[in-house]
Amino acid sequence: MRLKCDWDKAAGLADKTRGAPDVELTSHLAATHQTSLPQAELLQGCFDLLKDRGLLEEAYLRGSLGRGHADIHSDIDLFTVVAPENLEKVYDTVCEYLASKGRIITNCHDRLVQDYGGIGFMFVAQSDKHDGKVYQFDLYLAMKGVPPRTPTSIKPRIYAKDDYKWIDQYGAKPVEIPEQTKDFIKRHTSGASTEDRLELLMQEMLINLYVTNKHLKRGQISRTVVDNHGVVTSAIEFLQTLTAYKPTGYSPVYIGDEVVRFARENGDKEMARAANRLEKLFAAPMTHEKLEKTFDYAVYVLKHAAPERYESQREAIEFFARNVLHAPEEKQEPHGPCRHTPVHRHAVHGHHHRHVPK
Repeated sequence: MRLKCDWDKAAGLADKTRGAPDVELTSHLAATHQTSLPQAELLQGCFDLLKDRGLLEEAYLRGSLGRGHADIHSDIDLFTVVAPENLEKVYDTVCEYLASKGRIITNCHDRLVQDYGGIGFMFVAQSDKHDGKVYQFDLYLAMKGVPPRTPTSIKPRIYAKDDYKWIDQYGAKPVEIPEQTKDFIKRHTSGASTEDRLELLMQEMLINLYVTNKHLKRGQISRTVVDNHGVVTSAIEFLQTLTAYKPTGYSPVYIGDEVVRFARENGDKEMARAANRLEKLFAAPMTHEKLEKTFDYAVYVLKHAAPERYESQREAIEFFARNVLHAPEEKQEPHGPCRHTPVHRHAVHGHHHRHVPK
């Protein structure tokens, strides 16, 4: 057999946690040589604040920081287990912390990761301390008493208040969720109006573009297969929201051509123009040029369909155009300091950022 591999070496490279189910965060970051990364400092500060306020039942790490090989471009993946009634408090605390370290550019409900029965958020924020570094912070909120929807293994676990272990609760009967918690989830996943939905989609689109741009800069082409699906899904949903063309049981990508045809035949000139622009995105490969065209399309739709919401997102939109899509190349320094082109600090607080202190 000629196809040989050093399995022990491969396993070590893939997961430096060595399978440890429980580890103290500071020790984990030091043992995996990630302490010097700006993301490690931001993660540690946010985690400490949540723990000190007694808002956590458990906490786990996901992603490259959890596996032990993050670099200067890596996002922060914090998976928390909280009491259902504390969902909004945890979200508000994270918003407060990220804003205190610089500002939140935008954030949205996370549909890119598995639905564990709670709610996830993706933030794109900026750190004043680290020369205006723009980074991604992913927060997942699983609820104590609401078991995982599928058998789940997440590691390492970095905090446990008591003997309760959420990942061992699969198959258990869930507790009743408080109404205020249900309302919180609804506000951040679907909104109460067409304008709400369009604004949420714009926030999601900005983050999808940020994530895809990062993978393109790294040369991680296989990841852009998933990225492309997410970007196109959001793009189609703009017109689905405006036309109400939503056949039950079908994903947006599956019926994209139908949505385009329906919008073109039943909408006004602006709708037809948007439909034509959307159709051209379907067959385009995932490149930086496609990101720019998708961004322009989303801005076009929001500006014409919901001008007030466009104005509330305008600062975030302009920031992304200037500092993400057209940003100078960032020097890659693994586990070292990050240098970003500084930008002036001014908080972005759109319609769905009302929980972020000004």
